[in-house]
Amino acid sequence: MLSRWHISGPNGVAAHLTGDVVAEFDPASSSVEGTLILGTDDEASTRAALDRAAPAIAHSIATGALGPLGGGAPPMPQGLTKKQRRRFRQYLGALSKPPVIRWSVVSQDGAEIHVATAVRGSSSHTLFAYAVADGAAIVSNSPSSIGDVLAAHRGAPSASTDPQVAEALRQGASGRGAVLYIDLQRLLGFAGSSGAQLPPELHALRSVVVSSKTSTGGIRARLFVTIR
Repeated sequence: MLSRWHISGPNGVAAHLTGDVVAEFDPASSSVEGTLILGTDDEASTRAALDRAAPAIAHSIATGALGPLGGGAPPMPQGLTKKQRRRFRQYLGALSKPPVIRWSVVSQDGAEIHVATAVRGSSSHTLFAYAVADGAAIVSNSPSSIGDVLAAHRGAPSASTDPQVAEALRQGASGRGAVLYIDLQRLLGFAGSSGAQLPPELHALRSVVVSSKTSTGGIRARLFVTIR
């Protein structure tokens, strides 16, 4: 499957990755926005590989191979008349047809953001978006998140310039290696707005930093929790 999507193989995306990876998840709204940033040593080849892979990836997402679009089919309600049941079956038949995938390109700061949108009737849904710029391939389910990444890399305020984030990373990161930073205040706020009942003690937690470093002796991990 990976070779069909032009991810693996001699001409795939993986052949040009440097190994630098950043993943970001932002529960800022009712849906979680996820962004993956992959370092590349050849922007042109990576962009060409993503261009080849994008149609197959978008089709797989839209048809449910990588995730359903809008969830499964709803059950038929009870108590419908014969005419209503016929209309409901027609409605389910329309849902079973694959959506139309439309592509658009948004330019920002000299970079092109390619956006795949699934359209079914009067409703539409962003499947995913991608861009290659500044030595990185950026893939997200939100075009605006890619725009934020591009802006931050070119000098706009970002998490790396936030004093609280910088201090947490300084205290919690164990040198060069993998680092996971979690803004607990935003995560707890999202959970609370979703109706989750949270112990009041959790609101005293500000952030969590998990870092790991690999050496010949094994993997060394460190957990650092910031309390406000």
